[in-house]
Amino acid sequence: MILPNSLPHINGGSDSLTGSSKFKMVTYVDGTCSTCVDNLSQWTKFMKDVNQNGEKCRFIFYINTDDPEIFQKTAMDKTGFKADWYQDKKRQFIKTNNLYDLRFQTALLDSTDHVILIGSMSFRPQLEELYKKTLKQLNSELIVSQ
Repeated sequence: MILPNSLPHINGGSDSLTGSSKFKMVTYVDGTCSTCVDNLSQWTKFMKDVNQNGEKCRFIFYINTDDPEIFQKTAMDKTGFKADWYQDKKRQFIKTNNLYDLRFQTALLDSTDHVILIGSMSFRPQLEELYKKTLKQLNSELIVSQ
C-alpha cells in the first residue's frame, strides 16, 4: 500500500501518528458523508481498546474535507474523535491504492506497508475483533522474536 505523506497533517489532539510500532492501521474517511463521519466515534473506542490491551499500533487517518478547521469543529467535536489525521481533499489515498470500494478503505499494515488484513469495520463489524486479535498476535510474536 502506498501512503501519501505530502498531505497536510492536522493535529487532532493525540499522538496517533507517532510512535515506534511496526504495525499501522490506515483508514480513509469521506468527510462529506455524514454516516462516514459518525463512524469516527467507533474509531475512538477501537483505539482506546487497543491501547488498553497494551498492543502497539500506529493509527493513520486520511480524511477528505475541504476545510479542516470546520471539520474539526463540527465532525470531530460531535463524535469525540481526537486523533491526528491527514487532509486528503483530492482523495490521493484512494486513487493511489485503487480503493474505490468502501469495504476496503481500512487496512492493517506491517512495517513495510504490506497489507496484513483489509476491510472496513463499518461494513463488517466482526472485523473489529479480528483486527484486535491479529494485533495481539503480531505484538506477542514481535516480543518473542526480540
